[in-house]
Amino acid sequence: MRFLILTSNRSVSLQNVANDIAAVAKEDGHDAVVQKYLPVYHSSLFKQYDAALIVMSINLQFAMPFFIWYRRLRSRAMPTSFYGVIEGRPKRSYTDGWVYRDVEFIVPSEFVRDIIEEEGGSVVEVIPHGIDVEYVQEKARLGKLIRRELGLRDDDIMVLYVAAGYPRKAHDVFAEVAKKVAEQDPAYKVVILTDEQGMLYYKQSPNIIVKPVFGQLSRDEVLGYFHAADVYAHAAYSEGFGLPVLEALAAGKPVVHPDYQPLSEITTAETSFRVPVIADKWVDGGDGVVYLYRMYDPDDFTEAVFKAIDVVQNRNKKEQIALKALERAREFDMYKLYKKLIDLTLRSL
Repeated sequence: MRFLILTSNRSVSLQNVANDIAAVAKEDGHDAVVQKYLPVYHSSLFKQYDAALIVMSINLQFAMPFFIWYRRLRSRAMPTSFYGVIEGRPKRSYTDGWVYRDVEFIVPSEFVRDIIEEEGGSVVEVIPHGIDVEYVQEKARLGKLIRRELGLRDDDIMVLYVAAGYPRKAHDVFAEVAKKVAEQDPAYKVVILTDEQGMLYYKQSPNIIVKPVFGQLSRDEVLGYFHAADVYAHAAYSEGFGLPVLEALAAGKPVVHPDYQPLSEITTAETSFRVPVIADKWVDGGDGVVYLYRMYDPDDFTEAVFKAIDVVQNRNKKEQIALKALERAREFDMYKLYKKLIDLTLRSL
């Protein structure tokens, strides 16, 4: 089968997911092509491809051309699936009713399923994003190189956060957390991979290292940062899945995160340090989504980071939590999950 996989050039995570799906399709004997933009719609497409898979945000503002493509491809009897994610409610208009009538969604989390069904949409299946744990583990050697590049000593404790500079990623809160962690002990280093917008929240110091390289590094380089870290801290107010959390587990790292779905769908109590959510807040992002912010106390987050640091400073406990993290990550085996997604697509008509 020849698969056309369509995604967006706006999201690093969705591009990674699309590339992983293509890798699984090829492993399964299919020919798969990923396009990060919409090609010109033409009848020749139905000679070039046998099936299509759209990996895209369920955003009624930016994704409308992708929804139209879905309907066109299905109308021509091409098996097509829409694998969609969203971090809140899509902003509605009087012209979008057909989307929820005509599009059947496959989603990566129970959180997204609940949102879409509340909006009147149809969800065929929940299939989480996947990971190749063995591939991630092969990049462990890069962690040592990155620690050296960052100027870290062997006994330094590195806390990592990877996120674009969007307000929903809570860099305002994590900047407070980073400052308190960095001031606690000279051996505690906080590293943030973000972009120019996210960088504005932080005041760099010898113990706070901000790298405005989000979206510019290769995937292997990013995985190297996960291996370099001792603790991964995911501070986001809002997520539709949370791929960096899964990548951290695949690198054998404990995760600190607010206790909300879908993040709590990825980690377990044994692999994470969860921060209580104290309030829900709906925030219009001005980009087609009303985000569900899960608010928490920065002091609670800081305390959870210190608890995680205490664990990784104990060699036996660090090894135990690493094994648990790897065990959990293997439950998200991308070859099993994405093969199921591919099979659902082929049977979608």
